[in-house]
Amino acid sequence: MTSKPSLVSVIMPAYKLQYMEQVLDSLLSQSYSELELIVCDDSTDGDIATLLQQKQEQADFPIHYFKNGLRLGETVSTAKGIKKAKGKYIKLLHDDDVLEPDAIASLVAAIESEPDIALVSSRRQRIDEDGEPLPDILATRFPFASDVIINGPELVSFLGDH
Repeated sequence: MTSKPSLVSVIMPAYKLQYMEQVLDSLLSQSYSELELIVCDDSTDGDIATLLQQKQEQADFPIHYFKNGLRLGETVSTAKGIKKAKGKYIKLLHDDDVLEPDAIASLVAAIESEPDIALVSSRRQRIDEDGEPLPDILATRFPFASDVIINGPELVSFLGDH
């Protein structure tokens, strides 16, 4: 018997409309379908809400929208979204991040590959205003030759050394 895939709650603290359509399109094109999107909106107008309403018609998953009465900022909006999440897993997605089509499927496969894994992450590629790749900086440089599993103490040691 095949079990149902785990629900992933995608949490988005939103403020800027500039890249929002690209971000949402990248989420809509995910190969992993057991998703919910939770948006906590800090913007001062209704543009993000309007775009989300349009995209909901294309989505095969629920989109939950929360307009913050006062500007909460990224950290508090993220925490608010996590409190509202129903998923087994949390994927943070910012209003200027674009996902590769298999990003969430790969992350779920990694975290479910071994019972002791509690956190997964992926490489990031910075881009310029035209969508062209930018050179890596320290925060985005991938320090390994391939995918790795690192236990907590080894990760802390690695980060301390590098």
